[in-house]
Amino acid sequence: MGKGVLLAVMLIAGASTARADILQGAFHVADDAKQDVYALAFGRELKYVASDRLSNGTLVVKLRASEDATGTEFEQGRLSYRPGEMGPIRTIALSGSNAKGYIVAITLARVDAVEVVPQSDFHRLAFRLKVAPPTPTAPGTMSIVTAPVGANVDPAAARAALEAGRDATQRGEYGAAEAAFTEASSSRDPEIRKPGLEWLGVAREYNGEKALAKAAWDQFLAEFPDAPEAARVRQRLLGLITRDLPGRTRLEPERNAADWRVFGDFDQFYRRYAVRLSGQSEVVGINAMFTDADVIGERTGEHYDFGFRFSGSNVYDMSNAQSDEHAYLVNSAYFEAKANDIDTRLRIGRQSLTSAGVLGHFDGAVLSYSPTKSSTISGVYGYALNSSYDAFSDQRPFYGLSGKISFFDGHIEFAPFIVQQDVDGMVDRRAIGLESRWFSERSTALALVDYDIFHDALNDVYVYGNFAVGDATHAWGSIDHRRSPYITTQNALIGMPFDDLSSLERQYTQSQIESFANDRTSIADFWTLGVDHDIGAHYQIGADVGYSKFSSTDASADVTAAPGMTDYAYGVHFRADDLFGSGGFFAAQLRFADGKDYNDTALYLSTRVAAFGDWFVYPRILMEYRQLASTATTPSSDETRIGPSLRIDYKWSKRATFEFESGYEWDFRSATGPNAFDSQGYFCRFGYRSVF
Repeated sequence: MGKGVLLAVMLIAGASTARADILQGAFHVADDAKQDVYALAFGRELKYVASDRLSNGTLVVKLRASEDATGTEFEQGRLSYRPGEMGPIRTIALSGSNAKGYIVAITLARVDAVEVVPQSDFHRLAFRLKVAPPTPTAPGTMSIVTAPVGANVDPAAARAALEAGRDATQRGEYGAAEAAFTEASSSRDPEIRKPGLEWLGVAREYNGEKALAKAAWDQFLAEFPDAPEAARVRQRLLGLITRDLPGRTRLEPERNAADWRVFGDFDQFYRRYAVRLSGQSEVVGINAMFTDADVIGERTGEHYDFGFRFSGSNVYDMSNAQSDEHAYLVNSAYFEAKANDIDTRLRIGRQSLTSAGVLGHFDGAVLSYSPTKSSTISGVYGYALNSSYDAFSDQRPFYGLSGKISFFDGHIEFAPFIVQQDVDGMVDRRAIGLESRWFSERSTALALVDYDIFHDALNDVYVYGNFAVGDATHAWGSIDHRRSPYITTQNALIGMPFDDLSSLERQYTQSQIESFANDRTSIADFWTLGVDHDIGAHYQIGADVGYSKFSSTDASADVTAAPGMTDYAYGVHFRADDLFGSGGFFAAQLRFADGKDYNDTALYLSTRVAAFGDWFVYPRILMEYRQLASTATTPSSDETRIGPSLRIDYKWSKRATFEFESGYEWDFRSATGPNAFDSQGYFCRFGYRSVF
């Protein structure tokens, strides 16, 4: 490959839906004698914020979730490679949440420079590595840091309330859930109002407020009678109405209390990404079919309730004609039961928790007991997973206790926890913490403190709030002071030529390993502040600012110290609803970013047009200009990227929608020598989404 090999990676894809594991994997795209091109694939849209190359050989990348992301649970993923299996890449660790953002740490060996290239579909992150000579040399500095346009780093008040309500529902805290969904259902955005109304009815039903639950679902059907979710809401409403009819005399078939209600969705998409380099033939990054399923079942009774959930994905790689390669992941596969008379709930299987100090997905069990309507005591035992691709493993057992007490009908709650996690026979994490939430009709606030008493280190102090300022303005902000990643004994492997702690123990004592873990863990600070203002019923303007800072790390065990880094981001946005007919919108986002070696300006335009009947068209374009400072290994340069795309949706029925999306990308860089290039690439995806 020649000078244009960098852009070969621009057409590498991730998985298709947000249910997929957040860290899909790493891909080796192309190489020549001096440089390698790799890509990370994500299971959802993650937008680049900033990155830096640390002197210990680690590439640190900060990402943010897209504006339509839901859920606030902490997630993590880790991939490890034997020497030579993925070139100079040894480990990839991702941690974070939609609310707080994500950090990716990539441990690299024998690399002089790294060039990061975000992608316009936000499912991919590409980077080119300049491989050092075989003789040992000190790692160089990062050559390029880039930052594309993205949506608001923090959601608006209604979206935050929707996420908080889902969290509360999963924990069985239906008073808090009702308050949050009431706020979410007041949104004028149908993508928020629809789930807000549906889940408001669910929360009210569990609270025993059946008349109010019926009112919420009636409102849903009045506003969205043809929505794919309408059939499910009708089933909920029918069950609510018929459950208490005297004598059960009606024309409809009787729904027995032992009947199961099963619903969910099934998606399948084909994706292809390719690039044509200057003077070279087309390079196909990925050619695969992604299949995702989410099935939920529930059965309610007078004394017992039962439920189950399966959520998983399959990736069928068709790029190799000589073999059929399938990759499977399971996000959720659990069964749960509740004894209503004693208000006790048990969930067992593969799952995740959004609280109690549990980090990411695990295989295990959660038992909770509510002695009163406002208090809950829970215990958890299981085995932590690095990724949803993992089969069951007993390598990382953990257990913990937590509680919850709420006041003022669930509007204020406190949830303390203690948890211990082991790895390879060593203590990995032993933490205590407190989560607190406050909900009202006009504001929401969340706070978290996590302290590791084994490593004697503060893992996280996080505060988030959004507030209504008058009738048309919402302001939000967050402060996050944390270890990045959370400190665990397993962090000692960062930068080390070992795959597990057992191998590390053959050369170092346990106290040395614990010290290495602290040395490898940076302290990060993130600040965000934003405001949205509604202009009438159809227009909104807003702005946000962000700040991030990573501290330096200490040198030990032949791993060099890492200097700190600081980045700033600024953005403004505008949205107009129903501009092109009912259900249409126009959105413009302008973002600026400044870092140690770059400054970046990006404009993202997106529209949705109700074309005719059941067809919707989404024209989009990303335009970006970067100025890149010179480093010890590369000269300064300017880069321009243009990426238009078009998505078309066809609502075939109330339960099924077909989607097609295709886009093109141009990338031009002006620089001296081999650092100049131009390239053109395309991506496409098509498939269907169905609900049942």
